[in-house]
Formats: sequence, structure tokens, C-alpha cells
Amino acid sequence: MLTAENREQISELINREISRLNPGLLSQTLTLKEAKTLADLAQKKALEIGVPIAVSIADPHGQQILFHRMENTLPVSAQLATDKAHTAATFRMTTEELGKLAQPGEMLFGVQANIGGRVVIFGGGIPCCRDGAVIGAIGVSGGTAYQDVQIAERALDLFSNKPEPVSEEG
Repeated sequence: MLTAENREQISELINREISRLNPGLLSQTLTLKEAKTLADLAQKKALEIGVPIAVSIADPHGQQILFHRMENTLPVSAQLATDKAHTAATFRMTTEELGKLAQPGEMLFGVQANIGGRVVIFGGGIPCCRDGAVIGAIGVSGGTAYQDVQIAERALDLFSNKPEPVSEEG
């Protein structure tokens, strides 16, 4: 039986080989390890300001990589965090920016009523970029839209300013 540690080691070996055979392929999406780091950074900020949150990390296609919910989070926050990450990844913009474009008279008016009801048009979903490309997104829910944005921005800021991991090759 494989343990979680064995699975992670196997995953790292596979990713290393894929990177060797096709450089750049895996760098276009967040890894599970990076997703965990982002979620941890979001939780740290949430604890700092006293807001229990749910956080979802999605790949560039809007598919969930990781979900984390703190104790005492509002029940609706789980779905909202997931949909915020999905929206930010697939629209390649913050949910707050999309909200401005979804107002009456704007070019995306009514978009939130389409696409299976997953589109969120208020703050808390932010794309994560590397070298100008969207590699995923974070969705935070639990506080006000302002607090959710504040938490997501802080997590991404700390994540972006971390030094690049050192290659384990040669």
C-alpha cells in the first residue's frame, strides 16, 4: 500500500522526468506543493485578521488542485471559494474585475447567470501568474469581499516573493 509520502515521492520523480523530457510543460501550472503553500499563506493572513475562511486553489483550467476550510467557516464559503478560484483562472482576471464588466451596460453583463452558475463577480478570486502566464488561481471566502481580497492578495504577494526552488538535478 502506498503511503502519502510514497505518493509524493513518486509524483516528484514523475514531474522531474516530464520536466526533463518537455521543459516548461509543468511550469505552466501550480504544483500541489505550491497550492499547499498558497493555502497556508492565506490561512496565516486570515488568522491575523480574525476571519475563518475557506480557500481553494485551481489550475489554469479552473480545476481544483486543493481545498482547505478553517473551523467555524460559514457553510456557503466552501462553494464560493471554489467558484472564485475557478472564475479567476478561467477568465484570467480577478473576480472583482469581472464584476465591473458584468454590470448593466457593460460587455459581460449577465455572465454570472451563465456557465452553470459558477461565475462569481465579487472579490476574492485572483489569478496566479508566472512569467506572464496564468498558472492557477486562488479563491478565498469567509469574510467580506474586501477581507477575502486582502487575504488572497497577501497570500499571492508572499508566494510571489519567495525564492525559486533550487533544482535537485546535477
